[in-house]
Amino acid sequence: MNFEKQGKKIFYSLLAFCKMIPAISIELESYLTKPSNNFIELTLEKCINLGLQNSINIIRDKNTLELTGYDILKSYGNFLPNLALQIGNNYTYGNNYLTTTTPTYVNTSGFFGNLSISSTLNLFNGFADISALNTFLAKKDSDKFSLERAKQIIAIDIIQNYLQITLDSNMIEIAAQNLQEYQTREKLLLAQTNLGAKSIADLYLQQAQTSLAESNLNTLKNKMRNDEIFLLKKIRLDYQKNYKFIPVKFQDVLQDTNQISEISLISIALSKRSDLKSLQALKNVAALGIENAKSTYYPKIDFTVTAASNAAYVNNQVVNGNNISYSSQDQYPNQFLSNIKYQFLINLNWTIFDKLATYGNENQAKIKYLQTKIDENDEQQKIISEVRSEYGNYKLAIQDLESSARVLLASKKAYQVMSGRYKVGSASFIDLITSQSALEQAEYNRSKSLINFLMQKWNLKYVTGELQN
Repeated sequence: MNFEKQGKKIFYSLLAFCKMIPAISIELESYLTKPSNNFIELTLEKCINLGLQNSINIIRDKNTLELTGYDILKSYGNFLPNLALQIGNNYTYGNNYLTTTTPTYVNTSGFFGNLSISSTLNLFNGFADISALNTFLAKKDSDKFSLERAKQIIAIDIIQNYLQITLDSNMIEIAAQNLQEYQTREKLLLAQTNLGAKSIADLYLQQAQTSLAESNLNTLKNKMRNDEIFLLKKIRLDYQKNYKFIPVKFQDVLQDTNQISEISLISIALSKRSDLKSLQALKNVAALGIENAKSTYYPKIDFTVTAASNAAYVNNQVVNGNNISYSSQDQYPNQFLSNIKYQFLINLNWTIFDKLATYGNENQAKIKYLQTKIDENDEQQKIISEVRSEYGNYKLAIQDLESSARVLLASKKAYQVMSGRYKVGSASFIDLITSQSALEQAEYNRSKSLINFLMQKWNLKYVTGELQN
């Protein structure tokens, strides 16, 4: 009896569990398909840092700078003496005919070794080593400035993309508010139309406006999504993760509209632009190239110190048919130590005529120097034109700020008046939606003018070389 009760209990438990399986499956499926709410917050500063950290161009420029550093190290090494060690050992067998005194035939077989240590110091080479060192130092300065400008280019590109995302977010917020208002009015018009208080044409017009607003909102959301993907591609982040971009704040934007002198901006740009400094460093490199080319006009003087020794172990030696036997021979180390010879040498090498090679190299270096001066002047004119252009855009952005604020205020008042008139029946529905569309466009323009003013402030810093990385 107890077994029967126990079996029924187990059976009903299994039956209850089977009934729960569909619910568990549905909940598990919804858990797996539900998007994660864990967002990684990204600010403008963080995006710039990630862009600079992950940029391939920045990595290349850093590698170029490091390579130039090793060139400088090698140039410093040219001022130091070298040190060379030479060791040789050979087995010799055969006849020698010696005529130093009495002509003698010597037949020898045995091992013969030599050892030498030498060091050479260049005393003078026409200032070639100094010119080479200064050339690589100037090249390093040029690489540093190029790297700095590359960082600024990446930073302004990311700033522009990030501000676009902020603008998308603001426009989506405006569009969502308008859509909500349209939907509320549509419900009200539907009820009023059913009661005969409003025309059916007003309801149809509002339904059309609601559909257009909904389509506009979806378009803006898709645009923001694409802009976010584009920025994530630039800073090289994983697309599959969820990110939240913190909008740029607009506090104190209207207060920071000081008029800046165009002449002072040009002066700042000509003194701070990294790309101009890079060209100026390259001009110094070209000038040093002339000195390096002229160095072969001068002689080259080297000082060499050599310590040499030799040793031999003779197996058999026959002189004029007589066999010479050795009762004992010193070991190799003892012979090397006892046979050391020192040599001090000053060597002068001067090419009197090199088939005009030095003359040609010198003139080629001079032409390169003149070309760098042309490039420098061209870059200066380019910088001046960029500053003047961005200065005009900055002044226009200030005017847009002021005009957009006036238009927005007037549009709000017009919509309030028209809304009140429509409620009492003294204005048509066309007048109402026209004023609301004007207000919506004024809100869009106001948001664009704020973003544009921020962008122009960044552009002024970029063209003047004051953009911090």
